[in-house]
Amino acid sequence: MMHSRWSSFLRKAGAHIKDGMAADFGNPGEETRSAVGKHILVDLSQFAIIRITGKDAADFLHGQFTSNIHALTATDLQSSSWCNPRGQVLANFLLLKPDAGFLLLLPQDMKTYFMQGLQRYILRADVTLQDESESLVRVGISGPDLSQAMNTMPGSNQDPARPIQHDKGITLLPLPADKARSILLGGVEAMQAAWHELADGFRPAGAHCWALLDILAGLPWITQATAAMFLPQMLNLDSLGGLSYQKGCYPGQEIITRLQQRGQLKRKLCLARTQNGEAIQPGRHLFSRGDQRAVGTVINIAPDPAGGHAMLAVVETAKTESAEIIPEQQDNSPLTFQPLPCPLHV
Repeated sequence: MMHSRWSSFLRKAGAHIKDGMAADFGNPGEETRSAVGKHILVDLSQFAIIRITGKDAADFLHGQFTSNIHALTATDLQSSSWCNPRGQVLANFLLLKPDAGFLLLLPQDMKTYFMQGLQRYILRADVTLQDESESLVRVGISGPDLSQAMNTMPGSNQDPARPIQHDKGITLLPLPADKARSILLGGVEAMQAAWHELADGFRPAGAHCWALLDILAGLPWITQATAAMFLPQMLNLDSLGGLSYQKGCYPGQEIITRLQQRGQLKRKLCLARTQNGEAIQPGRHLFSRGDQRAVGTVINIAPDPAGGHAMLAVVETAKTESAEIIPEQQDNSPLTFQPLPCPLHV
Protein backbone atom coordinates (compact mmCIF):
# COMPACT_ATOMS: atom_id res chain seq x y z
CA MET A 1 0.00 0.00 0.00
CA MET A 2 1.40 3.39 -1.00
CA HIS A 3 0.23 6.72 0.42
CA SER A 4 -1.45 8.81 -2.31
CA ARG A 5 0.82 11.80 -1.65
CA TRP A 6 3.91 9.61 -1.79
CA SER A 7 2.70 8.02 -5.03
CA SER A 8 2.11 11.47 -6.55
CA PHE A 9 5.56 12.61 -5.38
CA LEU A 10 7.27 9.61 -7.01
CA ARG A 11 5.40 10.13 -10.28
CA LYS A 12 6.64 13.72 -10.39
CA ALA A 13 10.15 12.35 -9.81
CA GLY A 14 9.76 10.19 -12.93
CA ALA A 15 8.58 6.89 -11.45
CA HIS A 16 6.39 4.42 -13.31
CA ILE A 17 4.03 3.08 -10.63
CA LYS A 18 2.94 -0.51 -11.15
CA ASP A 19 1.24 -2.84 -8.65
CA GLY A 20 1.59 -0.23 -5.91
CA MET A 21 5.35 0.29 -6.23
CA ALA A 22 7.89 2.25 -8.27
CA ALA A 23 8.70 -0.26 -11.03
CA ASP A 24 11.32 1.99 -12.64
CA PHE A 25 12.27 5.60 -13.32
CA GLY A 26 12.24 5.49 -17.12
CA ASN A 27 15.30 3.38 -17.90
CA PRO A 28 15.12 0.00 -16.12
CA GLY A 29 18.15 -1.42 -17.94
CA GLU A 30 20.43 1.44 -16.95
CA GLU A 31 19.02 1.39 -13.42
CA THR A 32 19.92 -2.31 -13.18
CA ARG A 33 23.48 -1.58 -14.31
CA SER A 34 23.74 1.17 -11.69
CA ALA A 35 22.53 -1.09 -8.87
CA VAL A 36 25.89 -2.79 -8.34
CA GLY A 37 28.69 -0.53 -7.16
CA LYS A 38 26.93 2.81 -7.57
CA HIS A 39 24.67 4.92 -5.36
CA ILE A 40 20.98 4.26 -5.89
CA LEU A 41 17.77 5.36 -4.18
CA VAL A 42 14.82 2.93 -4.22
CA ASP A 43 11.21 3.21 -3.07
CA LEU A 44 10.48 0.08 -1.03
CA SER A 45 6.70 0.01 -1.22
CA GLN A 46 7.04 -3.64 -2.30
CA PHE A 47 7.49 -4.24 1.45
CA ALA A 48 4.75 -3.84 4.05
CA ILE A 49 5.24 -2.47 7.57
CA ILE A 50 3.31 -4.04 10.46
CA ARG A 51 3.36 -2.58 13.98
CA ILE A 52 2.89 -5.04 16.84
CA THR A 53 2.04 -3.58 20.25
CA GLY A 54 0.63 -4.60 23.64
CA LYS A 55 2.04 -5.58 27.03
CA ASP A 56 2.23 -9.23 25.94
CA ALA A 57 3.79 -8.52 22.54
CA ALA A 58 7.41 -9.44 23.36
CA ASP A 59 6.55 -12.76 25.03
CA PHE A 60 4.00 -13.63 22.34
CA LEU A 61 6.40 -12.98 19.46
CA HIS A 62 9.23 -14.80 21.27
CA GLY A 63 7.00 -17.86 21.40
CA GLN A 64 6.07 -17.64 17.72
CA PHE A 65 9.19 -16.53 15.82
CA THR A 66 12.49 -18.33 15.23
CA SER A 67 14.76 -15.52 16.45
CA ASN A 68 15.47 -14.43 20.03
CA ILE A 69 12.99 -11.56 20.42
CA HIS A 70 14.05 -10.90 24.01
CA ALA A 71 17.58 -10.13 22.75
CA LEU A 72 16.33 -7.46 20.31
CA THR A 73 17.30 -3.93 21.36
CA ALA A 74 16.36 -0.48 20.07
CA THR A 75 19.57 -0.36 18.02
CA ASP A 76 19.16 -3.76 16.30
CA LEU A 77 17.60 -4.84 13.02
CA GLN A 78 16.89 -8.55 13.38
CA SER A 79 16.13 -11.18 10.75
CA SER A 80 13.42 -13.63 11.77
CA SER A 81 10.74 -16.01 10.50
CA TRP A 82 7.46 -17.65 11.47
CA CYS A 83 7.00 -21.39 10.90
CA ASN A 84 4.23 -23.93 10.96
CA PRO A 85 4.35 -26.95 13.33
CA ARG A 86 6.28 -28.89 10.65
CA GLY A 87 9.07 -26.31 10.82
CA GLN A 88 8.35 -24.90 7.35
CA VAL A 89 8.74 -21.15 6.97
CA LEU A 90 5.40 -19.38 6.48
CA ALA A 91 7.00 -15.92 6.26
CA ASN A 92 10.34 -14.25 6.94
CA PHE A 93 10.91 -10.63 7.82
CA LEU A 94 13.07 -7.96 9.45
CA LEU A 95 12.22 -6.78 12.96
CA LEU A 96 13.05 -3.63 14.89
CA LYS A 97 12.01 -2.37 18.29
CA PRO A 98 11.09 1.33 18.31
CA ASP A 99 9.57 3.13 21.30
CA ALA A 100 6.10 1.64 20.71
CA GLY A 101 6.16 -2.14 20.34
CA PHE A 102 7.79 -3.77 17.29
CA LEU A 103 7.92 -2.98 13.58
CA LEU A 104 8.05 -5.83 11.08
CA LEU A 105 9.06 -5.50 7.41
CA LEU A 106 7.98 -8.23 4.97
CA PRO A 107 6.93 -8.55 1.30
CA GLN A 108 3.69 -6.73 0.54
CA ASP A 109 2.04 -9.83 -0.94
CA MET A 110 2.52 -11.60 2.42
CA LYS A 111 0.89 -8.93 4.57
CA THR A 112 -2.70 -10.20 4.71
CA TYR A 113 -1.63 -13.86 4.84
CA PHE A 114 0.74 -13.14 7.74
CA MET A 115 -1.57 -10.87 9.75
CA GLN A 116 -4.57 -13.16 9.48
CA GLY A 117 -2.49 -16.22 10.32
CA LEU A 118 -0.77 -14.69 13.34
CA GLN A 119 -4.02 -13.15 14.62
CA ARG A 120 -5.46 -16.65 15.16
CA TYR A 121 -2.84 -17.35 17.83
CA ILE A 122 -3.24 -14.15 19.85
CA LEU A 123 -6.43 -15.30 21.62
CA ARG A 124 -6.65 -13.34 24.91
CA ALA A 125 -3.11 -11.98 24.87
CA ASP A 126 -2.69 -8.20 24.92
CA VAL A 127 -1.26 -8.00 21.40
CA THR A 128 -2.38 -5.76 18.53
CA LEU A 129 -1.36 -5.97 14.87
CA GLN A 130 -1.62 -2.78 12.81
CA ASP A 131 -0.76 -2.16 9.16
CA GLU A 132 1.51 0.92 8.97
CA SER A 133 2.33 0.57 5.27
CA GLU A 134 0.55 3.77 4.29
CA SER A 135 1.76 5.95 7.15
CA LEU A 136 5.44 4.92 7.09
CA VAL A 137 7.35 5.40 3.82
CA ARG A 138 10.19 2.95 3.13
CA VAL A 139 13.21 3.95 1.02
CA GLY A 140 16.39 1.97 0.38
CA ILE A 141 19.82 3.47 -0.26
CA SER A 142 22.78 1.53 -1.59
CA GLY A 143 26.32 2.17 -2.72
CA PRO A 144 29.95 2.33 -1.63
CA ASP A 145 30.86 4.41 1.43
CA LEU A 146 27.32 5.30 2.47
CA SER A 147 28.61 7.34 5.42
CA GLN A 148 30.26 9.85 3.11
CA ALA A 149 27.40 9.78 0.62
CA MET A 150 24.87 10.57 3.35
CA ASN A 151 26.60 13.91 3.85
CA THR A 152 24.47 15.12 0.92
CA MET A 153 21.63 15.43 3.45
CA PRO A 154 22.09 18.91 4.98
CA GLY A 155 22.22 18.81 8.76
CA SER A 156 21.89 15.05 8.92
CA ASN A 157 23.58 13.34 11.86
CA GLN A 158 22.89 9.86 10.50
CA ASP A 159 25.69 7.46 9.72
CA PRO A 160 25.00 4.07 8.08
CA ALA A 161 28.13 2.67 9.75
CA ARG A 162 26.39 2.95 13.15
CA PRO A 163 23.36 1.02 14.52
CA ILE A 164 19.75 2.17 14.10
CA GLN A 165 19.43 5.95 14.48
CA HIS A 166 16.57 8.46 14.61
CA ASP A 167 16.92 12.00 13.25
CA LYS A 168 14.56 14.62 11.78
CA GLY A 169 11.61 12.22 11.85
CA ILE A 170 13.54 9.51 9.93
CA THR A 171 14.81 6.17 11.19
CA LEU A 172 17.95 4.81 9.52
CA LEU A 173 18.24 1.00 9.46
CA PRO A 174 21.65 -0.34 8.35
CA LEU A 175 21.23 -3.85 6.97
CA PRO A 176 23.28 -6.21 9.19
CA ALA A 177 24.12 -8.61 6.36
CA ASP A 178 24.95 -5.95 3.75
CA LYS A 179 27.09 -3.01 4.85
CA ALA A 180 26.53 -1.21 1.54
CA ARG A 181 22.77 -0.75 2.14
CA SER A 182 20.41 0.93 4.57
CA ILE A 183 16.66 1.48 4.84
CA LEU A 184 15.06 4.81 5.74
CA LEU A 185 11.65 4.92 7.46
CA GLY A 186 9.55 8.02 8.06
CA GLY A 187 6.39 9.97 7.40
CA VAL A 188 5.56 11.27 3.93
CA GLU A 189 6.79 14.83 4.43
CA ALA A 190 10.08 13.83 6.06
CA MET A 191 10.77 11.24 3.37
CA GLN A 192 9.97 13.65 0.55
CA ALA A 193 12.56 16.04 1.98
CA ALA A 194 15.11 13.22 2.36
CA TRP A 195 14.50 12.03 -1.21
CA HIS A 196 15.09 15.54 -2.60
CA GLU A 197 18.36 15.83 -0.68
CA LEU A 198 19.61 12.34 -1.55
CA ALA A 199 18.68 12.57 -5.24
CA ASP A 200 21.70 14.81 -5.88
CA GLY A 201 24.06 11.93 -5.10
CA PHE A 202 21.88 8.84 -5.53
CA ARG A 203 20.21 7.67 -8.74
CA PRO A 204 16.49 6.82 -8.34
CA ALA A 205 15.96 3.18 -9.33
CA GLY A 206 13.09 0.72 -9.56
CA ALA A 207 12.08 -2.06 -7.18
CA HIS A 208 13.85 -4.69 -9.31
CA CYS A 209 17.21 -3.14 -8.35
CA TRP A 210 16.65 -3.71 -4.63
CA ALA A 211 15.50 -7.26 -5.42
CA LEU A 212 18.77 -7.82 -7.29
CA LEU A 213 20.82 -6.53 -4.35
CA ASP A 214 18.93 -8.79 -1.92
CA ILE A 215 19.70 -11.76 -4.16
CA LEU A 216 23.40 -10.93 -4.48
CA ALA A 217 23.58 -10.48 -0.71
CA GLY A 218 21.97 -13.90 -0.19
CA LEU A 219 18.86 -12.44 1.52
CA PRO A 220 15.83 -14.57 0.56
CA TRP A 221 12.20 -13.45 0.80
CA ILE A 222 9.39 -15.98 1.14
CA THR A 223 6.31 -15.04 -0.91
CA GLN A 224 2.90 -16.62 -1.42
CA ALA A 225 4.42 -18.89 -4.07
CA THR A 226 6.99 -20.40 -1.67
CA ALA A 227 5.30 -20.27 1.76
CA ALA A 228 5.39 -23.49 3.85
CA MET A 229 7.94 -25.21 1.62
CA PHE A 230 11.31 -24.88 3.39
CA LEU A 231 12.90 -25.21 6.81
CA PRO A 232 14.77 -22.08 7.99
CA GLN A 233 18.20 -23.69 7.48
CA MET A 234 17.35 -24.32 3.81
CA LEU A 235 16.97 -20.54 3.46
CA ASN A 236 20.23 -19.91 5.34
CA LEU A 237 18.33 -18.00 8.03
CA ASP A 238 20.64 -19.33 10.74
CA SER A 239 23.64 -17.66 9.07
CA LEU A 240 21.59 -14.46 8.68
CA GLY A 241 20.79 -14.26 12.40
CA GLY A 242 17.16 -15.26 11.96
CA LEU A 243 17.28 -18.54 13.85
CA SER A 244 18.20 -19.10 17.50
CA TYR A 245 18.97 -22.60 18.78
CA GLN A 246 19.15 -21.41 22.41
CA LYS A 247 15.66 -19.89 22.86
CA GLY A 248 12.51 -21.60 24.13
CA CYS A 249 9.69 -23.26 22.24
CA TYR A 250 8.10 -21.95 19.03
CA PRO A 251 6.16 -23.66 16.21
CA GLY A 252 8.32 -26.23 14.46
CA GLN A 253 11.25 -25.97 16.91
CA GLU A 254 11.64 -29.72 17.45
CA ILE A 255 12.02 -30.46 13.73
CA ILE A 256 14.27 -27.45 13.14
CA THR A 257 16.55 -28.35 16.07
CA ARG A 258 16.73 -32.00 15.03
CA LEU A 259 18.09 -30.95 11.61
CA GLN A 260 20.71 -28.80 13.28
CA GLN A 261 21.78 -31.61 15.60
CA ARG A 262 22.05 -34.18 12.83
CA GLY A 263 23.75 -31.80 10.39
CA GLN A 264 22.02 -33.34 7.37
CA LEU A 265 20.96 -30.45 5.14
CA LYS A 266 19.83 -32.14 1.92
CA ARG A 267 18.64 -28.90 0.29
CA LYS A 268 20.34 -25.54 0.54
CA LEU A 269 19.99 -21.93 -0.58
CA CYS A 270 22.00 -21.18 -3.73
CA LEU A 271 22.90 -18.04 -5.64
CA ALA A 272 22.66 -18.73 -9.37
CA ARG A 273 22.60 -16.95 -12.70
CA THR A 274 20.81 -17.85 -15.90
CA GLN A 275 21.18 -16.38 -19.36
CA ASN A 276 17.48 -16.87 -20.05
CA GLY A 277 15.88 -13.57 -21.00
CA GLU A 278 12.50 -14.57 -19.60
CA ALA A 279 12.19 -14.45 -15.81
CA ILE A 280 11.40 -17.71 -14.01
CA GLN A 281 8.63 -17.09 -11.52
CA PRO A 282 9.23 -17.82 -7.81
CA GLY A 283 7.92 -21.24 -6.91
CA ARG A 284 8.82 -22.76 -10.29
CA HIS A 285 10.91 -25.91 -10.27
CA LEU A 286 14.47 -26.58 -11.38
CA PHE A 287 15.56 -29.90 -12.90
CA SER A 288 18.73 -31.88 -13.32
CA ARG A 289 19.45 -32.38 -17.02
CA GLY A 290 18.07 -35.74 -18.11
CA ASP A 291 16.04 -36.18 -14.92
CA GLN A 292 12.28 -35.68 -14.79
CA ARG A 293 12.32 -35.13 -11.03
CA ALA A 294 12.45 -31.58 -9.65
CA VAL A 295 15.65 -30.90 -7.71
CA GLY A 296 15.14 -27.26 -6.78
CA THR A 297 12.75 -24.32 -6.46
CA VAL A 298 13.18 -20.65 -7.37
CA ILE A 299 12.80 -18.32 -4.37
CA ASN A 300 13.55 -14.85 -5.81
CA ILE A 301 14.71 -13.59 -9.21
CA ALA A 302 15.72 -10.26 -10.75
CA PRO A 303 17.34 -8.94 -13.94
CA ASP A 304 21.12 -9.26 -13.91
CA PRO A 305 23.27 -6.35 -15.18
CA ALA A 306 25.45 -8.94 -16.95
CA GLY A 307 22.40 -10.18 -18.89
CA GLY A 308 19.80 -12.78 -18.07
CA HIS A 309 18.72 -13.09 -14.44
CA ALA A 310 20.18 -13.63 -10.98
CA MET A 311 18.23 -15.79 -8.56
CA LEU A 312 18.12 -17.41 -5.17
CA ALA A 313 16.92 -21.01 -5.24
CA VAL A 314 16.75 -23.93 -2.85
CA VAL A 315 18.43 -26.89 -4.54
CA GLU A 316 19.36 -30.42 -3.53
CA THR A 317 22.90 -30.16 -2.19
CA ALA A 318 24.27 -33.16 -4.08
CA LYS A 319 22.88 -31.95 -7.42
CA THR A 320 24.63 -28.56 -7.27
CA GLU A 321 27.96 -30.39 -7.25
CA SER A 322 27.33 -33.17 -9.74
CA ALA A 323 24.70 -32.17 -12.31
CA GLU A 324 23.64 -29.46 -14.72
CA ILE A 325 20.57 -27.68 -13.34
CA ILE A 326 18.11 -26.25 -15.85
CA PRO A 327 14.90 -24.24 -15.38
CA GLU A 328 11.43 -25.67 -15.85
CA GLN A 329 9.98 -25.04 -19.33
CA GLN A 330 12.92 -22.93 -20.46
CA ASP A 331 15.74 -23.49 -22.92
CA ASN A 332 18.54 -25.87 -22.02
CA SER A 333 21.04 -23.28 -20.75
CA PRO A 334 22.22 -24.53 -17.33
CA LEU A 335 22.38 -22.36 -14.24
CA THR A 336 25.74 -21.03 -13.07
CA PHE A 337 26.15 -21.25 -9.29
CA GLN A 338 28.17 -18.87 -7.13
CA PRO A 339 29.08 -18.94 -3.41
CA LEU A 340 26.70 -17.19 -1.03
CA PRO A 341 28.09 -14.14 0.82
CA CYS A 342 26.97 -15.76 4.12
CA PRO A 343 28.28 -19.35 4.29
CA LEU A 344 25.93 -22.14 5.32
CA HIS A 345 26.08 -23.31 8.95
CA VAL A 346 24.92 -26.89 8.34
